[in-house]
Amino acid sequence: MLSLTRKTDYALVALARLAQEQQAAQGGQRLSARTIAEEFELPQQLLMSLLKELHRAGIVDSTRGSQGGYVLAKAANRISVAEVVEAIEGSARLTPCCADEEPDGLCTMCSITERCPITGAIRELNGQIADYLRTVTLEMLMHSTKGRKLPAVGKTARAKLAVLNTK
Repeated sequence: MLSLTRKTDYALVALARLAQEQQAAQGGQRLSARTIAEEFELPQQLLMSLLKELHRAGIVDSTRGSQGGYVLAKAANRISVAEVVEAIEGSARLTPCCADEEPDGLCTMCSITERCPITGAIRELNGQIADYLRTVTLEMLMHSTKGRKLPAVGKTARAKLAVLNTK
């Protein structure tokens, strides 16, 4: 089963909390990793590490010192789930096998790639998953808990699935 790691889950929780703070206080009060960790009972050292990774990716801004902490670097509607996954885990993909021409260098060259009957389909599926995650924003995740649904998978994906199911 395809799933995100606990690290990505914690990162999304922290980002959602920062977004709430930003909405509540004009521009947002900075929150420390300790404050967020205590509020959600998350491991503080891990959360600090995740926030540093999110800072390196340009998703959060940080300030050191007694009045320091973290704020979102951009609006919650401009932060895609794909960005967060890539910052924490690297590219989202079903399998690590792929051709050596993949740009991110995270592929493991599989010994059967040249004769594998599903290589092309897996590459296409990986692309569709990545495309979908780029359409889902942090703001959408936050509103989905209030009864709003996440965007549906596009018609083209459903049409392709219907064609595959008839073969």
